[in-house]
Amino acid sequence: MYLLSIIIKQINKIIMTVKTVNNTNDLYFDVQHVAVDTLGLTGISGRDHAVIVRPKQENKIVSLCSENYELVRNEEIFPVIEENFAHMDYKVNVKNYNDAQFSVDYIFALQGLDFIKGDNLQFRLSTGHSYDSRRKFDVNAGLWREICGNGLAVPVQLDAAQQFKLEMSGQHTHDNVKKMLDTFSTWLPSVLNEFPAAMKQAFKPLYDTKIQDYATRILEVVSATNVFSTKLVDSAVAVAQMEQMAGNLESTQWLAYNAINNLLFDDEVNKKNDWDRKRKDQEVLEYMLATV
Repeated sequence: MYLLSIIIKQINKIIMTVKTVNNTNDLYFDVQHVAVDTLGLTGISGRDHAVIVRPKQENKIVSLCSENYELVRNEEIFPVIEENFAHMDYKVNVKNYNDAQFSVDYIFALQGLDFIKGDNLQFRLSTGHSYDSRRKFDVNAGLWREICGNGLAVPVQLDAAQQFKLEMSGQHTHDNVKKMLDTFSTWLPSVLNEFPAAMKQAFKPLYDTKIQDYATRILEVVSATNVFSTKLVDSAVAVAQMEQMAGNLESTQWLAYNAINNLLFDDEVNKKNDWDRKRKDQEVLEYMLATV
């Protein structure tokens, strides 16, 4: 409790708390695990059950599964997470993908993330879950950049963050989820204590280094890492220039990196898998740090 009280004191005054209960229709709706024959359908071997959502409305099937599939409901996860920072001010960003996959970002201010003047950084705790088994239950720490109203995914292999884990993930069975939620109560305070210093150290070479020409540098990075098509270089340059003007910032490698990161995580066409995005982001960051 003492450690938690210290962490709470670190939280600066930010916007009014918005809990996921305010997103009931996106997260907390009826979901059932049923035999397909109860739906008037014929099952197949090993997949004779289904996960259906909003059964009173449409019996929408989001996944075919076995009889042994363990359905872990969103209300067993997200409210438990929120208990760990119930006294903090935070906002949430909830995404629902076809009633089958879900993500919730918790965003709040944290002292020590003010190392880039004009670029307001906040702590972002990203969590995810699914009813169709396509996404494990996962939790990871990252940054929220107010200047672009978007998250900055933090590569999990950052050398500066190796003394603590930036993420947890596991299959969404009841036992695994319970173990992870139990661990979460000690994991979060540790991350909050270590995170700001680790981020400052990790990104210092980028925000300390000026850049003469965004287009040349971004084209170089994109060509070397194949993070996305070189046809998108102009779009990335526009993002960097917009952020520089909006925050009255200097032109730096930091803004070039963030512009690439922004396009990578907004790309719903070429890379729809979060793991692929994170892996590419890691490659981009490693290349930029090695060539800064």
